[in-house]
Amino acid sequence: MPEEDLRAELERSEALLAQARLDRDRLQEQVLRQEEQLRLVRRIPGLRTAYRARRYVPARPGRTDSAPTVAPGPVRPGRYIDVTVLQDPARTGIARVTTRLARELGYGLVVMRGGVLTHDDAFAHEIGPNPGAPSPDGSLPGQPLAFGPDVVVLNTAIQLDATYPQWQEQVRRLRRAGGRFVQVVHDLLPVTLPDFFDYGMRHRFPDWLDFITGNSDLILTDSAATRSDLLRWRPDCAVAVRAWPLGSDPLPPPQHRDTGKGSRRLLTVGTVEPRKAIDTVVRAAETLRADGRPVDLTVVGHRGWADEGFTRHLERLRAEPWFDWIEDADDQRLADEYARADLLVAASRGEGYGLPIAEARAAGLPVVARDIPVFRELLGPDGRYFREDTELAAVIDRALAAGGSTPRDAAAAVSWREAAGFVDAAIGDLA
Repeated sequence: MPEEDLRAELERSEALLAQARLDRDRLQEQVLRQEEQLRLVRRIPGLRTAYRARRYVPARPGRTDSAPTVAPGPVRPGRYIDVTVLQDPARTGIARVTTRLARELGYGLVVMRGGVLTHDDAFAHEIGPNPGAPSPDGSLPGQPLAFGPDVVVLNTAIQLDATYPQWQEQVRRLRRAGGRFVQVVHDLLPVTLPDFFDYGMRHRFPDWLDFITGNSDLILTDSAATRSDLLRWRPDCAVAVRAWPLGSDPLPPPQHRDTGKGSRRLLTVGTVEPRKAIDTVVRAAETLRADGRPVDLTVVGHRGWADEGFTRHLERLRAEPWFDWIEDADDQRLADEYARADLLVAASRGEGYGLPIAEARAAGLPVVARDIPVFRELLGPDGRYFREDTELAAVIDRALAAGGSTPRDAAAAVSWREAAGFVDAAIGDLA
């Protein structure tokens, strides 16, 4: 095809893609508006009762449609961590970070409940080292947090649900009372890789970033790469931004080290969703096998919002002896997979950190990774990198041919106690 025709075809494809993105955003905006209207209706006392009746859902015993009146607790000088994210049953990676930090820091626990930050009465037993122990600061559960000049609140998650306006007001009230607010930013992917996120996240995330850069006393990022992204996005940020080492739990000793096969085993760890590029790893493995390279592939990761066609392809591959998909691996199974593998493949198109890489380095497992800043930060010269998806099979082949292992690097996996110590010291510097 002549170059002029190719250029014209490319321009038509780009125009179609741009129109498809506009159509997608319009539809998602309509959905958000309808959801917001439904939330508003549910807040109207009379209509809430009617809504329950229409759905044949009885009101909970002893509950009224008016917000309960709770007297604020006494002003308790101290540090608190917002664990609202734990109310989401999905329990994402950010929830895991929150749980482990809360356990190691020993701060008081607060959640957004009824539009206010409230002393936790639901997760203290889960987080506390001793089941049944009182909350770390001895506060009464269910009482609103009383703001004062000695109060510091650490938030590790993104507040973009229906309580976002109330959460913003709580942060403002905390700071007006002389207290301080510390926010953890895990990544800027909704603005750096917007096509991997829905309209709601793409639309609201910039506003959230504007708010936290204008209303925090300290911002912590879990990698230097994320810190650079934040300062590049907001070069006029007047808040101190510090990178801190994300923790990781030591994995148990492996119980099974090999499969007894002659094949070389590839491992990739991550939720099966487009940003993680699990499909790229699968295609590379299929290419190597088609070229006569005996490789096996294990995917460890929950089912995410991957393309249905790709998910069906993974299901079909489960019948193949060279492929395994482990959707729910505990620490022991994960340790076994690191021990059985010859190579970890990290193909994600964007990350705030890269916990599987840290775990692989601690296990002495060589890594092939996409050439993105955060992976360079974690691996340095020890990794083998690829840039284009079409390069991956060849890079894997060269890495397997080189053989050997990466020296075990205990420093690559910082303990949660060490990570929490850094956070606590950074907050102490605010005084």
